[in-house]
Amino acid sequence: MGDLRSGAPRTNTFEQSHELSERIERAAILAACSISPQSEVDVLVHLEPTASPSETVVDQIHYLAELQGVHAHDIHVREVSGQLEADFDLEVQSDMDLQEAHVEATRLEESILQSNPLLRRVTTHLEAPIATVVRRQDVTRHYPEMAELIIKLADEVAGPGSAHDVHLYHPSTTSTQLEPTNGADHHHEELDLVLHTFLDPHIPLSQAHIQAEEIKRTLRHEYPCLGSVAIHTEPPE
Repeated sequence: MGDLRSGAPRTNTFEQSHELSERIERAAILAACSISPQSEVDVLVHLEPTASPSETVVDQIHYLAELQGVHAHDIHVREVSGQLEADFDLEVQSDMDLQEAHVEATRLEESILQSNPLLRRVTTHLEAPIATVVRRQDVTRHYPEMAELIIKLADEVAGPGSAHDVHLYHPSTTSTQLEPTNGADHHHEELDLVLHTFLDPHIPLSQAHIQAEEIKRTLRHEYPCLGSVAIHTEPPE
């Protein structure tokens, strides 16, 4: 029977840590058996979370946020006069008021600054994601001209023939509430949108994100009252 203690990157997922523990256990058993082949070996591995030398500022922010029970995303780190600054979106519970959320954000900002002396400023943008399932009706067939214009506007950004698979959703819950329309002005309709678009499969993912954001801005300019807008980018089939 043997006990082993080993450090593991603190940013590992549970599954990654479990796999690492099993690999260490197998290696220890093989090593022990090579010395004493007739012995029965039982190894207990204890993993202790540690900051890995390869841990980045982004990794640190993700880790410290999750440790606090919140989620950080869209993290941007910049170097300014030899020091680092970071800003990111912070998801907090939707039932918090602004005061509570600000306290939570400030606590995380201070924790991040204390953990990395190279950081001189951390700025958070508070978000309250909707945790409940919202009821929507797919009304794409009721808005053929709007769907056609959405395709046209998206193609002006991504290239002809890129945009496809448009879906428009309305808060209505029954199909009898809307009738198909052809000439009505829908610029003031509050609709959710899901749109797929083909992009060059070899462009960097960062460039694909920029193009998706440009499509989103273009569509919101044409339809200011759009609700959520999801642009799915993919390589051509």
